[in-house]
Amino acid sequence: SSSKGGTNFVESFQTGFSLFSNLESTSNCNKVVIFLTHGNDTFSTPTYIYDQVAQLNSQVGATIFTFSLGM
Repeated sequence: SSSKGGTNFVESFQTGFSLFSNLESTSNCNKVVIFLTHGNDTFSTPTYIYDQVAQLNSQVGATIFTFSLGM
């Protein structure tokens, strides 16, 4: 997001999923993404966001929880 109110969901998910690359491949931990937002994505369509998140998560297999605040 930017100080002018822009919100980029895909960029946020890309950053979040990149953190999983630091995990040990033998780790048996549950992988979870908690996504919090206070606004609508101003960069992408819902279909594009879904497709990108599905692609990112296909390599990770995380459970994704989403929360929208103040809308």
